[in-house]
Amino acid sequence: MNKKFLKLFVTAISVLLSSWGIYVYGCADGWWGAYNSVFSPEITVNQSSYQPFFYDAENLFYSGDARSAQQQFLVENVQDWKTYLGTFATEDALSYYLYNDTVPEYLDNWRVAVQNNNTFELPYLWDVKDQKVKNFFIFLQIARGTEQITNQTYDYWDYDNRQQLKMEAHKIVAVENLYNKISSTDSFFKNRMWFQLMRLKFYSDNIQSAITFFDQTHKTQPKNTLYYRALHYVAGANKSQGNYQKSNEILAQLFDEFPLLQHAAVFEYRPMTHKEVKISIQKLQPAHQAAFWAIQGYYGDALDAMKEIYAVDPSSKHIDFLLTRYINIIESQVNIYGDSWQPTAMKSVNDFRKKMKKNVDAATFHWVQEVAKEGKVTNPFLWQVASGYLASMQTKFSEATGYYLNAKQYAKTDNQKNQLRLLNLMNEIAKTDKVDKKVEARLLEDLNWLHHELPNTDYSKVEDMRYSYAITWSKQYLSMLYKQQKNDLFAEVVFSKVGFYKNQKQSEAMEQFLLKPNHSAWERLWIDLYEFKLADIYESRGIYLFYQDKIDEALAEFEKITPFERKTYNWEKERDETQLVDYRTIPLPGNPFNGKIKDCNDCEHAARQSIKYSSFDLLKKIKEMKAKIAIGEDVYNNALLVGNAFYNASYFGNARAFYHNSIINEYGNSISKEHEKMLYGMGNVKKYYTLAQNAAETSEQKAKIAYMLAKVERNDFYSNTYFIPNEYYSGYGNNVMIRKWKGFEELKNNYSDTKYYQDVIAECGYFRKYLGLQ
Repeated sequence: MNKKFLKLFVTAISVLLSSWGIYVYGCADGWWGAYNSVFSPEITVNQSSYQPFFYDAENLFYSGDARSAQQQFLVENVQDWKTYLGTFATEDALSYYLYNDTVPEYLDNWRVAVQNNNTFELPYLWDVKDQKVKNFFIFLQIARGTEQITNQTYDYWDYDNRQQLKMEAHKIVAVENLYNKISSTDSFFKNRMWFQLMRLKFYSDNIQSAITFFDQTHKTQPKNTLYYRALHYVAGANKSQGNYQKSNEILAQLFDEFPLLQHAAVFEYRPMTHKEVKISIQKLQPAHQAAFWAIQGYYGDALDAMKEIYAVDPSSKHIDFLLTRYINIIESQVNIYGDSWQPTAMKSVNDFRKKMKKNVDAATFHWVQEVAKEGKVTNPFLWQVASGYLASMQTKFSEATGYYLNAKQYAKTDNQKNQLRLLNLMNEIAKTDKVDKKVEARLLEDLNWLHHELPNTDYSKVEDMRYSYAITWSKQYLSMLYKQQKNDLFAEVVFSKVGFYKNQKQSEAMEQFLLKPNHSAWERLWIDLYEFKLADIYESRGIYLFYQDKIDEALAEFEKITPFERKTYNWEKERDETQLVDYRTIPLPGNPFNGKIKDCNDCEHAARQSIKYSSFDLLKKIKEMKAKIAIGEDVYNNALLVGNAFYNASYFGNARAFYHNSIINEYGNSISKEHEKMLYGMGNVKKYYTLAQNAAETSEQKAKIAYMLAKVERNDFYSNTYFIPNEYYSGYGNNVMIRKWKGFEELKNNYSDTKYYQDVIAECGYFRKYLGLQ
């Protein structure tokens, strides 16, 4: 009988998918978002199988889109067959036969080898006379020999070639006949063949036959992995026939009883109305009802689903992940403050608290609170800390403290203790109206823990902790309090804002504060965290003074800069390294005194430079030139070069790096509103070019200055027309890019007989266009 059966299958079936493949995607309709969260579901929910269902603002599933548990099934399948075959097979051999992609092409040869008891024809030497070994190769003929049908794949973009192959009925009959003849004493082999038969029926034209077969036989099968995978087929068969109620009921059972398929069950669930769910669950056992509501709550109203689950089974574990989703969703609505480069959304304590209360429904908070008090849930730690967090959001800070004290007895792991400490710290900060010595003493230890200890802890120990947002938030909130107390300096130390250092008095006050001896522990905490060093402050101050044409004062600030150590990450060596940095010696990428016809910064950066200038060198050289201008020495050339320096240190020049400073923070291809007049501005350029123009003696000199002033006029036009009104927009297309600049007219009308005139024609397309030459 076995020979006939093997012959039947080997002749006709060519397939591409694995025998252990279960229906996962075939009946489906149809990935990290925790940047502003401190409430960690990874820590508060006890079972890892729920992780895909944690809230993710950007993706359907928290852990991405890996709905399949195939890897776990693969390992289990090999182990099961190893147990069945014993010493006849190794795990390597089984892995090869069960999962190697080349196996299907050798099935016919192996069938003959087994029939002839020829072990040497097999990749691994087995005793093919043993019936269990023969059974294994019978299994292979069916499982690996039908993959082309059961594991079909297709190109998602090929809409014309999606032919779906189906298992032929007479082949299914042959398998079923074999299954019926297997003795019940060989329960393992019979169970394997039962699952294969379910699989083939599912991929046949008569998908209802899979449902019928399961209904008739499932009670004779052990409730093992294959049982639930077969049940998964039944859910898929019902869904493919439009019986969504029955499909959802089965998916709820899978969700409740078999964690490995929870992810797939949620993905394949078809959401229903509240009324439809009520009808669907009437005949289900409480555990399955709770699972049904849990999946429904994932797609719909989490709070409503939690209440329904609690009414059915208060001890259900399925309720917990929904609570974390509810909390994280509230966080996503409340915790939306910017980073240190943006204005904080917290304008006042009252504004902050009003916003928190607005997003937490009082009735909901009361319900969560009551559940926590009743003590019927299986995860009291979660419900106590959730109640505390919601109380804090409701500005009921004393109540929050009480819940956190209650949660302490349930915190078993270090992560849970850290989670509790983090939430309690945020509550302690949020209840603060004014910073004084008492507040400093109350918060200092925990703030040191948050800002220094946690970030420097072995990542593997705190990877589930969501503390990054708390670091930013704590700075913002305390900075806001200092701002309200009119202490702008400490508000800046705690949380830096763009523009602080444009005020010279504020800059000098910060310098004095940082330089003073004997800082308190509170002051030292924030100074150590402050993102700017004295070198940054001196450099920024010097840069601001430069653009005011206060070169002596700018030089004085640069002379205060001293080298300092800075940690940088070496990506090639994959480690942090300490470098000695001196802002005064960093070379500018281009010669800042060049005044080219064509603005091509990349070209100038690539060009050979006989002299390399740093920002400090630039200032010293400008000072020399200005001194010569003041005494009337070679005014034309000195004024021209100083004008070039201001030009190149602007947004339009080759020395943008001059204003690259962490406080000024202008590194991009556009300039912020804060600095647009300073960095787009051509005032100083025009000032010195005009001095040069007045001192020009030859036609070549006058021609050059006329053209350079045309560039100034052009840049002013671009800035005022395009850049400043529209921060990220510049002229293009049909927009005006060229006008009859005064310098163009002067160059054409007065200096057309100069060599410089011809050079401009050769290099400047806009000038050629102005002349009508192109």
